[in-house]
Amino acid sequence: MAWRDVFITNPCRISYTNNNIIVQTSEGANYLNLNDLQSLIIDTPEAVITSRALSEIAKNQISFMMADENFLPSITLSSPIGSTFSVKKINSQINWSEDRKNTLWTKIIYRKISNQINTAQELKCNVIGMQKHLDKLEYGDKTNQEAIVANLYFSLIAGKGFKRREESFPINNCLDYGYAVLLNRISMEIAGHGFLLQLGIHHCSVANPYNLSSDLIESWRFIMDDYVFKNDITDLNTLNKARLIDRLNHEIKFNGKRQLVSNAIKIYVNDCLNYLNEKKDDISFEVEKIEDSDNENASDV
Repeated sequence: MAWRDVFITNPCRISYTNNNIIVQTSEGANYLNLNDLQSLIIDTPEAVITSRALSEIAKNQISFMMADENFLPSITLSSPIGSTFSVKKINSQINWSEDRKNTLWTKIIYRKISNQINTAQELKCNVIGMQKHLDKLEYGDKTNQEAIVANLYFSLIAGKGFKRREESFPINNCLDYGYAVLLNRISMEIAGHGFLLQLGIHHCSVANPYNLSSDLIESWRFIMDDYVFKNDITDLNTLNKARLIDRLNHEIKFNGKRQLVSNAIKIYVNDCLNYLNEKKDDISFEVEKIEDSDNENASDV
């Protein structure tokens, strides 16, 4: 099946009928079958969407994002409220073993730093310092090697004056957009299993409604880093947004097998949740980049 990522940039009305999302613009109506949709991104403040359309998008676990006046993601859907969520599942999440949470977090950070090292190497950076910090990684990352390596990593691939959180560096908007695409996909998978996004294994901010997603995303950020920095993407225009969204449709190597990013995330989230719920005795995962294919699957409406 050819999954579609639909990127809406024109004023429109979005509604639902007979298993189709209808996007009505001044030029006519576009019918999008729910069975074929992977994501729907609205990148215009002049779009109107019906409650029925939103409900059906959520029911079908289609990634959904809507941009704000600055054309950055401001609204996402995770999952409909219903039988998916249960007191039993929420109680199990609250009581996840501290040892399992720390073990999983350590493996996530090991893979994150390893992928950062690979990305920096491909950009011709000296990664000896990063490797030394990876060797210092302890159970639960008690010495916060993740943060130390992150500062070193971005100074290597973006320059010593680069500051990750400053808007004066346009590339930050591109990274944030790419990360939001990944976060939204991971959130849909977590919610689809009936677990709360707010209760993380490491992140615990009261201001973050996606603590668990923020934990699980860490091993995957390199996918956007690699694309943004290798292609020197600094302009968050419509075409570049569509290309960032389309990274979900590119192949990577996950646990030794070629997978689309979106499918690998599905497997990864399922494995992580099974481990936390003691349905697996151990967990291991490898996420590696492979040569890009030429397919571009994002469509513009």
